[in-house]
Amino acid sequence: ESGLSVMLEKTKGVIQVDKLRAILLMEADFNFYNGLMFAKRMMDRAEERQWIPREIYGGRKNHEAIEVALNRRFLTDISRQRRTPLAIASVDAQTCYDRMAHSIASIAAQGWQVDPSAIVAMLITIQRMKFFLRTAFGDSTTHFSGTPMSPFQGGCQGNKGAPALWLVVSVALVRLMHRLNLISQLRAAMTATAVTFAGFLFVDDTDLVAFSEGAEADVALTIARLQMAVLIWQGGLRASGGALKPKKCSWSIADFKWTQGKWRYSSLKETPGSIDVPNLQGELHTITRLGVSEAVKVVGVHQAMDGNMDAQVN
Repeated sequence: ESGLSVMLEKTKGVIQVDKLRAILLMEADFNFYNGLMFAKRMMDRAEERQWIPREIYGGRKNHEAIEVALNRRFLTDISRQRRTPLAIASVDAQTCYDRMAHSIASIAAQGWQVDPSAIVAMLITIQRMKFFLRTAFGDSTTHFSGTPMSPFQGGCQGNKGAPALWLVVSVALVRLMHRLNLISQLRAAMTATAVTFAGFLFVDDTDLVAFSEGAEADVALTIARLQMAVLIWQGGLRASGGALKPKKCSWSIADFKWTQGKWRYSSLKETPGSIDVPNLQGELHTITRLGVSEAVKVVGVHQAMDGNMDAQVN
């Protein structure tokens, strides 16, 4: 029940403690067992029975982060073609693996027919684990750990079962968004097939979407729906032990104005609004709003389509 934390640089040359990534080295047979029970057997069963929502890409075989960017680009193209408001909030979970509450993760895994004894074997070991630290000066001789009244939580980065466990929790959050109708719907032009989705997820990076058409194509309503989606997503994360990191969150909106039969993207002044995210203390922080030139890079709006981007004013 011992683990060795190795601090790695997230960004080359940046060695501040709060900017490093802690990877846990644990007993090889224990790590193999976690990978077998969760990453292999549980995930194979989930894929076979189609338990994973279409919004989730991370932690799955044959899926890559580029798919999120591509689908986000397709969505912004549809918004431009139909001239309907589209708002996207890019929200980042803080140390997602390390903040998972074991009680919630256990319930979610049992819902996917994981043997309770396998769940107990992994989570109890983490709760009782003694964590040693490796630095350039060598391995520490002292350790830190949880207590019987406050056991250690999380899945630990470096644990083969942690990504699958986080995916199970993510699925519960996505289903919550659907249950509360905080979703967007598109209908295929040729087949009339309706596609509903809450956003796009790749591990701890999430793009929440508010897209409206027809009578609901109102920019103020779109922003309000996005704000509600962000608050509910944060609430779900908090209930599962996680939290959003306001400094790494941002949002943007594409809206359209018509002048003598020609359209252009609305300016920031023409689309007032803000999105707030609670911090760990529950205090609301207004997250960064991206301007048009930045939104082009982030949400994939075409820069030179019909020449209208030249008329856009931030």
